[in-house]
Amino acid sequence: MKTVIANVINDLAKIPNLGELMPKEMARATELVEQGTLKHLFIKDDHMGAVLVLANVNAEEAKKVMESFPMFPHFQEIIYTETEQSF
Repeated sequence: MKTVIANVINDLAKIPNLGELMPKEMARATELVEQGTLKHLFIKDDHMGAVLVLANVNAEEAKKVMESFPMFPHFQEIIYTETEQSF
């Protein structure tokens, strides 16, 4: 099974309309969970981003998934790591 880890770097404190975007962001995450694409979502303790585990996608598909998040324009960087789950 192909898995991509997306390490999102962004400063939540610098997003001017965070209160408006956060419910939309969580709704999109829920859709991806229901589709079986998003397996895990970890919010960083320092509020400087998140780590997402995306299943059954390659790096190019993962980029498209990440672009579908409402906060995507505010992401400073996303580091993609393709993995192969062994067990």
